[in-house]
Amino acid sequence: MKIKSLTICLVAVSLYLGITSCHKADGPVLNLGIAAPSDVQMSLDGQTLTTGWQYQTGQPVAGFITQLAKDDGFKSLIATDTVDTKTMSLKFDSVGLLNQYYFRVMAMADNIARNSVFTSATLTLESILLDVDPADVTGTSVVLKWNAPDSGSVTDIVLQSADSAAMAPVQLTSSDISSQMVTIDGLDPATTYRAIIYDGKIRKGMVNFTTVDTRASITINDGTQTYTSLQDAIDAASSGDVINVQGTWDFSAAATITVDKSLTIQANPAGKRPTITTGNFDLSGSVSALKLSGLKLIGTALQEITVSGLVGSVVVTLDDCDISGPGAGLIYASSSATGQTTGLVVNNCVIHDFGATGGDLIDFRAGSLTEMHITNSTFCNVARAFFRIDNPVAYTGTDPITMENCTVYHVCDGGRFLYIRAPNITMEINKCILANEVSNQSNGIPTTTATANNVSGTNSDSFLKYITQTGTTTLDPGFANPGSEDFTVGNATLSSAKIGDPRWLP
Repeated sequence: MKIKSLTICLVAVSLYLGITSCHKADGPVLNLGIAAPSDVQMSLDGQTLTTGWQYQTGQPVAGFITQLAKDDGFKSLIATDTVDTKTMSLKFDSVGLLNQYYFRVMAMADNIARNSVFTSATLTLESILLDVDPADVTGTSVVLKWNAPDSGSVTDIVLQSADSAAMAPVQLTSSDISSQMVTIDGLDPATTYRAIIYDGKIRKGMVNFTTVDTRASITINDGTQTYTSLQDAIDAASSGDVINVQGTWDFSAAATITVDKSLTIQANPAGKRPTITTGNFDLSGSVSALKLSGLKLIGTALQEITVSGLVGSVVVTLDDCDISGPGAGLIYASSSATGQTTGLVVNNCVIHDFGATGGDLIDFRAGSLTEMHITNSTFCNVARAFFRIDNPVAYTGTDPITMENCTVYHVCDGGRFLYIRAPNITMEINKCILANEVSNQSNGIPTTTATANNVSGTNSDSFLKYITQTGTTTLDPGFANPGSEDFTVGNATLSSAKIGDPRWLP
């Protein structure tokens, strides 16, 4: 690039005298970066990874910055170092456990502004082990399968968990090698293993798998038959059955769990609260009632519960559940769900850490709504709008929509608490703590009475403005640690008056 000099003239005018002066301004001096390393190479010998690079002479280089990573974005570093100008090769021991490695190197100048860009290289290792089929894993065994190697053969497999030293090598028999599969027993339940297959000392592939948690089970009613997925149990159940879940389950690979009959899905009475990671529960068909009870649900979809093709009506009950993760909402009836009829009951739940885009927390845009009662629950870090009921929705209930003894913290970020445009709806909000980011606007507010609530923090004035209130206080609740979602109430006045979710009252 050519840097041109500029001639700048400055003119100053006073009451007595005009003065004109000119000077020549020099162009900027650019700190151009020094040359980058070249010919970056990587190789693996056993479990020793060797890297090397070249650098042209005559450059004012002060050293090199090197990084070895598990990912091409270099966010998960295995090692990073600064070496002198005489070092143009590095060795890394005890590697070869991954299928790909990423290395990059930068030349350093005396002036950091003149450091070179990174030059990188990728080492992709042969990986003949196939992904493990869930059907091939039990609590204590696994079936490993592989493809033929590019060269040579295979001799043994080494397994290692994160919490223990590597197991003794499993020597492969001629039958194993011929069939390209082996069964390995004696494993620990609920443990993640890394399996590495070798030809002598030459690594031929790696795969990870997790053994089944034998404490986990999914059963129907009092039966002893167990199911490997929640969808399998739902499909096998009859209307009115109770599905008991125990342990930790991840069904996120299935985007949707379809519920097409009336069911209760609950924690096994003999076990602890189970953890279920899943997409949304989609209600379709004749589902007059769905109750989720005692569950920890981690949602990976936009909504936790969706209503699509109901026949008749359903009442959804959430009791004693911990729900987090969805990108937008707890329950959703889209504008095309004109034939659905839904009621919602939420009690003794903690609903937290949802996204706030693509929908609202309690979101009905079509169909009919028969009832809604929310009690003794906590909501935090959720929602664009909290209650959204659009004008096409027909409210057929005889009771008001109620919210009572709830703790609400940092919700409706960028939205509003009440956004209800359907006719014939009245609301009651009683004995709740509403703190930070709770807001309303003048439209979308049904006839609402609020009794003995405490409203504080950001946007509290806008919430107080548009609804009829009795006995509202604006005290600081004195939460123990809201950043860690501990909403134990420290304010004696609110505690003695039993305001908010009872779980947080001393």
